[in-house]
Amino acid sequence: MKPYSTEEVAAYNATRSTWPEVMACFLRYIDSPNFLDAGCGTGNDLAEIFQKTGFGGYGCDYSKDMIAQARKKVPTAIIRQANLDKKFPFDRQFDTIYMHDVIHHLKYPEVFIQDEANHLSRGGTLIIGSEFHEGLKEKFTSAYFPNAYALDMARYDPKEKIVSALKKSGFEIADEIKIKGTEPFTPLILEQTRTRSHSILRLIPHDDFVVGLENLEQDVAAGKLTRIKRFYTLLVAK
Repeated sequence: MKPYSTEEVAAYNATRSTWPEVMACFLRYIDSPNFLDAGCGTGNDLAEIFQKTGFGGYGCDYSKDMIAQARKKVPTAIIRQANLDKKFPFDRQFDTIYMHDVIHHLKYPEVFIQDEANHLSRGGTLIIGSEFHEGLKEKFTSAYFPNAYALDMARYDPKEKIVSALKKSGFEIADEIKIKGTEPFTPLILEQTRTRSHSILRLIPHDDFVVGLENLEQDVAAGKLTRIKRFYTLLVAK
């Protein structure tokens, strides 16, 4: 895992938001404060769960600056710094552990999955949300920014590899939820793009970013870009 800079954290905190369909899945499996947001970032998901249930829960992230923002949003949550490639941050078992848009940041996802198996209570649930390879072609960043798709394909594991790691750690896939369709290309998504608050936009060369952003803004101004595709998968394992 790599640390986020102060600038990246500020951009993420200012522009990123929760995803209703993903939150609905998480909430389906959370009925007590005994849940963990693995890779909680600035705490958007934790904050929405707290707002809807009153549960503070637990969280962890590699970035101290991300954790500081998350603690401001949910002071009752117990949040620790963690490198999920190396060591699990809590000496306890959870009823639910979820990971939202994080597993592609891990160098050793199989280590994380085995750790989760050891830290889930009997009958507990692990949820891993990702675009995986099948969703990367649908991303607007793949269409507008040169090199983005190739870089994403290199850093995202195929779904089959994650499913295999889950089964090797003793999990069974209880459900596979696919979120497909389109959504409006909103001013918030445009601002996310401008501030590069999606990690892929900080990995492509600066010149590629400038060209891609210019083309995207021209299409928005001309009314050619009003909706974008999405393809997201949630693996529910027990």
